[in-house]
Amino acid sequence: MSERMSRKRIDTSTHRSSSALDCRARAQGGPGNKMTSDTFREIEQGYEAKFKLDEELRFRVQSRRNKLFGLWAAEKLGLDDGQANDYARSLIRLDLERPGHADLVDKVLDDFSAGGVGVDERETHAAFADAQATALDQIGDAYPMPLDSDHVQVGG
Repeated sequence: MSERMSRKRIDTSTHRSSSALDCRARAQGGPGNKMTSDTFREIEQGYEAKFKLDEELRFRVQSRRNKLFGLWAAEKLGLDDGQANDYARSLIRLDLERPGHADLVDKVLDDFSAGGVGVDERETHAAFADAQATALDQIGDAYPMPLDSDHVQVGG
């Protein structure tokens, strides 16, 4: 029985030694090392490109949403085409200055009150949500196409 126990210990210690050597070889860049610094750099570049693409898409969706929402509000206010485009651009600028949709909705509601337009807050929020959904559909059709020349496919 003691002979069997000593064999197990030998086998186990031999296995541990080969595993430890394999790990050391990988860490030192030996033949078992599949993750090189170039691979890590490619992965990093991939994440950076994905982040940039996501941020650009988010910006485009928000800008399109604000434009659509502004055009809807301009129609309710009875503005002509030129004034409607200017009004929509003012909402886009407002969102850049003060991010968040609450300021946009508040401005439109204030303009409705000042213009005597009978549109309530619930309908305004619904129009904002519709503009968001429409913008997502319009911009999302182009995803995941690169938006700039520095977007490259990584790893394939």
